[in-house]
Amino acid sequence: MTSLFTIGYEGIGVEDFIETLKQHGITLVIDVREKPLSRKKGFSKNSLSSILNINNIKYIHMGTLGSPSSIRDELHETNNYPLFFRKYLSHLIGQSGTIKALISKANSQKGTCLLCFEKDPLKCHRNVITDYLQAMYPDEVKVEHL
Repeated sequence: MTSLFTIGYEGIGVEDFIETLKQHGITLVIDVREKPLSRKKGFSKNSLSSILNINNIKYIHMGTLGSPSSIRDELHETNNYPLFFRKYLSHLIGQSGTIKALISKANSQKGTCLLCFEKDPLKCHRNVITDYLQAMYPDEVKVEHL
């Protein structure tokens, strides 16, 4: 069985973020933001990749698993999470190649963690990703939200 973790960096600094990853044995972070940019220091792609590397944690960006800006913009206007998640799931279903790559990475790299911004996984598309993976691979994927 593959264990897959998820984390959002909302409300924490990079030092606490790294410490949480280490405490849970994370060895690979897969960034599922469409655009790996952040106004929060240390969480843009290059900075994050560097600090993870210093801490012996690999970094991969899988931007096609990010929520498209058109869907995010609509969420900001409507605050309609059920609609957002339905639209994101439709997008996700079209990403079968990336989903297979994600499962392959998680199977080969113990301690894999999906990264996005939102602290609460129930308000983040990474929860849709993990629900989808568990539906597609019911006896193969165990998920823990950090």
